[in-house]
Amino acid sequence: MMNWLTAQSLSDGVVHWWGDNGLQPDCALAKPLSHDEGTALISLLDPTLWVGAYLIPLNDNDQPIRRETIREAIRANGPTTGPTLQATAKGLGRNPQFLNNAYAPSSDLKA
Repeated sequence: MMNWLTAQSLSDGVVHWWGDNGLQPDCALAKPLSHDEGTALISLLDPTLWVGAYLIPLNDNDQPIRRETIREAIRANGPTTGPTLQATAKGLGRNPQFLNNAYAPSSDLKA
């Protein structure tokens, strides 16, 4: 199973994903990693710059499995109270990541 590596920036709280150029704030540029590759990279992250690093399991299409899309939609786009996820994403100047997949029907029901 492949994974995305994600972490949150301590400087501004923005969620990032590992891509070809390291951690970046656009999940569209995320690079699928094996479990071993991802855990090795997590161990190298500077804890004074990054918090909450973990691996997001991917389905066969290299997209987060269903249960993860809902969690990541909230994490990437803002809190569950206050502004809507769409408004928060707009304020960050990016597409509301994961929202289309989070609320779409899915046959991917991996536990």
